Amino acid sequence: MPAPHPAVDPPIPFPAIWAAGILGTPLAGLALYGAWRTRFPKAAIHARRASVVALIVWALVLQALGVLHGCAGNEPTPPPPAVAPRSARATVTFTQIMLLYQRDKSAPTVTRTKEESLVLARTLIDRIQKGASMESLVVEFTDDRGNDGKPFNSGSYSMARSKPANEDIKRVAFGLDVGKLAPEPVDSGFAWHVIRRDD
Repeated sequence: MPAPHPAVDPPIPFPAIWAAGILGTPLAGLALYGAWRTRFPKAAIHARRASVVALIVWALVLQALGVLHGCAGNEPTPPPPAVAPRSARATVTFTQIMLLYQRDKSAPTVTRTKEESLVLARTLIDRIQKGASMESLVVEFTDDRGNDGKPFNSGSYSMARSKPANEDIKRVAFGLDVGKLAPEPVDSGFAWHVIRRDD
């Protein structure tokens, strides 16, 4: 009497086992392993390996989709604290070159007309934009000077949003980004101001 043919191991091709184990989630691979481990040991080993690979692949996919976000080791990063935009800050620091012009109550030392001061202010802005040092131009041109003849506070000023000040200067100073120069002079009613925001 001929011996019975041994059971074919595996009962289905290995690629099909791997496809079922990976695409059908790790549980499919484990189910095949449990069903085949005694009758088809080679197929069972492949099914178990496929389920391990599937576990890794599915974990990576779920993490990429954000499903596993917040699991151990993947705590969500808290959002950064809200920062008020610069334009909403309470104070601003700026450097200015003040160019006085003649008006009814001007000091006799003021000799420039309003138009001459405007032309000079625009010339200084052009020079600064082309790389000239604003600090050196403050020393040379500003009319805001102390008793010693030097520029008052080196041309640097702080302004509080809540304090009284010339509204046009305040609007421009708070509206600039830090380090930026106002592209046009600002008229305060007695002088043209070249303004750069410092902080």
